[in-house]
Amino acid sequence: SKKYEAGEKNAIAFEGLEKHLKTGNQKIEIRYKDTKNALPYTMSIDYNTTLPLSSKECNVDVDAQLNTNSVKVGETVRL
Repeated sequence: SKKYEAGEKNAIAFEGLEKHLKTGNQKIEIRYKDTKNALPYTMSIDYNTTLPLSSKECNVDVDAQLNTNSVKVGETVRL
C-alpha cells in the first residue's frame, strides 16, 4: 500500500514485488482506496536475473580453437 498526496509528482515505486511473483503469467491489480476520482497511471515492471532457467534438455557444447599456434602479446587472434 502506498499513499499519493495531492501535488506529488514522483513515481510510486514498490520494492520487493519479486517475492510475490511465481513462474508463468501474472495478474497485478491496482486498487484505489478512499478516493472518488482515481488517477490515470501506467505501469512498468522490469525483472532481471543473473541465473537463467535451466533444463536437462537444453545442452550446449562450445568448442573453440585459435587459428594459430603462437601469439605475440597484444596481437589479435581469430577463433
